[in-house]
Amino acid sequence: MQSNAAPTITATSQSSVLCITGMHRSATSLVASWLQACGLAIDDGRVLGSGTGNKKGHFEDKDFLDLHFKTIRAQLPRSGGWLVTNHRAILPDQKFDAGASELIAQRNGKYPFWGWKDPRTTVFLNQWKRLIPDLKVLLLWRPCADVVSSLHDRAKRDGDPFSAAEAVLCWRAYNRAALEHRRRWPSDTVLVSAPALIVKDREVMQLIQSRLCLDLRYTELKNLYDPDLLKQRPASTWTRILSVLYSTSALERQLHAASDVTS
Repeated sequence: MQSNAAPTITATSQSSVLCITGMHRSATSLVASWLQACGLAIDDGRVLGSGTGNKKGHFEDKDFLDLHFKTIRAQLPRSGGWLVTNHRAILPDQKFDAGASELIAQRNGKYPFWGWKDPRTTVFLNQWKRLIPDLKVLLLWRPCADVVSSLHDRAKRDGDPFSAAEAVLCWRAYNRAALEHRRRWPSDTVLVSAPALIVKDREVMQLIQSRLCLDLRYTELKNLYDPDLLKQRPASTWTRILSVLYSTSALERQLHAASDVTS
């Protein structure tokens, strides 16, 4: 009987792969722009450009973005293609595996060293690690109150509101998935808090070069950093209540303890 399982694709000795991910509004765009400046190929020509809250660009490969977006929306129709409140709700399917396998083969055939950035990848990390056993992952996280406030600021400008409860649950789901991946694959993963990244970019780069064995040249992050994009934000009363209800402070402590670089 022919197996329907997706093939495992191992990067060749000439091909290394890095995924940059984490909850939305957690500095993943900044890091992608930084690592691109350091020598990482992060797209194949189809890039999501600038938008509300990301004036310098999202630095997202649209082929990976579209695959994640469509898979999430198909399984969670009310998600808008990103709002996932339970990271185990997204299940692998043959269509995803086929699309992912095709992207891997295309990129491996063109680039000896490549990667991609998309926050949605966080809820697909198990699938990607199954397809690319040597996959390296740089995970970013940011305190819940800052993320939720930033999400709501963007939603107001876009006219696409959602509830504070959904935002907090989404933050929890993404960061639970990130923490699980860090614990399961410590030698292939670097976990960094967004505030630490800003002041310790050289330390982060040293980890990328040593632990993840990726040949990137160091460029100062301050050349790309806009302080307004990652400023600390006061939490609303409702967000503070929800944070207690959903134990986000406890998860933040776990993330901080597991982080490779902290502020």
